[in-house]
Amino acid sequence: MFEYSKENRILKNREYQTMYADSSKWVSTSFVVLGRITENLVPRLGVVVSKKIGGAVTRNRIKRLCREAFRNNKGLYPSLDVVLIARRGVANTTGEMISLDVKQCLSRIYKKLLLKSPSREGSYER
Repeated sequence: MFEYSKENRILKNREYQTMYADSSKWVSTSFVVLGRITENLVPRLGVVVSKKIGGAVTRNRIKRLCREAFRNNKGLYPSLDVVLIARRGVANTTGEMISLDVKQCLSRIYKKLLLKSPSREGSYER
């Protein structure tokens, strides 16, 4: 369906720092979500899973599930940069629950960003 290529990733430390400094934030039970709308028409994802969450196998599993959920839903959110920061409880949840939570997080942060900037496409202007 959709691919998850290098252009869909937030890779550089500078990009993560920009997201931390200048983005909207939304908190769910499993993730802290940082998002912003960019001029780039390609949605991008960054995933942060600290060692407090678990060992390497657990962290990689969470990242893999987050990337897959993003890949399946990225067509709905053009020009959105998102960083998902895993919270402690995410290690004990199932893959299906992580996928649903990521989908909900993407939807909520996108709606929040559209409401925040009324001059964007698809919004109502008087």
